[in-house]
Amino acid sequence: MIRISTKSRYGLRATIDIALHDKKPVTLSEISQRQNIPIKYLSKIMTELEKQGIVNSFRGPKGGYKLAHKPEDINMKMLLAPDSSIKLSVPCMSEKPDDCPLVDIANCHAQTVWKGLEKKLNQFLESVTLSDLIENNKTI
Repeated sequence: MIRISTKSRYGLRATIDIALHDKKPVTLSEISQRQNIPIKYLSKIMTELEKQGIVNSFRGPKGGYKLAHKPEDINMKMLLAPDSSIKLSVPCMSEKPDDCPLVDIANCHAQTVWKGLEKKLNQFLESVTLSDLIENNKTI
């Protein structure tokens, strides 16, 4: 089972919300209400997304958040695993050889499957853009 953190899931939903309401900056309150995300947690997530260069924030009465790039330039990998690649939670893929149940990890033929799956998953996340998600008629 691949686990995507709540922070990543909420960040994705918030970013989609901003993309769908791109006429003006979107406030934390608007995103929180529409996406049912606690506003305190959302505030921390938005700070992270701003640091990553995904969104820009604007202060003042007409302030809020807007995308820092066009939706077609933001891919899912940037949102779900900005600092590295998605890693599978499989004991024999651990950094520690002792985690693998095999004595001779160098002869683990199953690693080919896990490494291939990780590679394909990361390639898929890089290929799907925010634009793909907000266009109703496009299939991924």
